[in-house]
Amino acid sequence: MLFPALVLSVAAAQVPEPPLTLSKAAPAQETVASKTSHFATISGKSPELKKAIDSKDLAAGLKLTGKIGAFTGTVSSTYSPRNHAAVYIDFSEPWKNSISGQVLAVNFSKFPILSELKGKRVLISGKFNAYRGTHPEVEIKSLKDIKIVK
Repeated sequence: MLFPALVLSVAAAQVPEPPLTLSKAAPAQETVASKTSHFATISGKSPELKKAIDSKDLAAGLKLTGKIGAFTGTVSSTYSPRNHAAVYIDFSEPWKNSISGQVLAVNFSKFPILSELKGKRVLISGKFNAYRGTHPEVEIKSLKDIKIVK
């Protein structure tokens, strides 16, 4: 009868232990948003705007991977995963049909509430990255990287 006890102890030894530390979710951007900062505006005739690529031009966005650049479009939605690690600013439904803007949680408090950009035409500047190598996105680090087009 020693054999069943041995099997039980071997099986118990193979159960993985839970991780010692679990990372906490960041607070939602709305809860830490700046109450005093405002998005700058830019004229629709600005030379800065004329140099920017269109949010729907995925090929041009991918060519800028690793470089500083700008794009423009009308915000269709904002999205934050459950862990609030970032807010994504999207310009089409589905989001994959346009370049996205990304604000990481570490920068949330630098911005007014980002979801209030929905429906507004904006100019976004920053470093272009390729999400999973196929989808262009721009990392937005400071308030000056987002301008509302008037």
